[in-house]
Amino acid sequence: MYDEYFRQLEEAGKIRNLKERSISCYKTYVSYFLNYVGKEPSSLTCQDVRDSFPQSLRLMRCTGSWRPRTT
Repeated sequence: MYDEYFRQLEEAGKIRNLKERSISCYKTYVSYFLNYVGKEPSSLTCQDVRDSFPQSLRLMRCTGSWRPRTT
């Protein structure tokens, strides 16, 4: 669903010389956040991130799930 965004994220991580595990973690966080918010990345605003990101991280920690939800 977000393949192009994840490809760009992976490319940016490689340019910054990040390890594969770090890139994978970033992709997991981003995937979980996008599923939590329920919006396309192109329609997200800075306010969406401010409002939702802390709650999505808290939910991930409380549920013990570090895997993105599937819709």
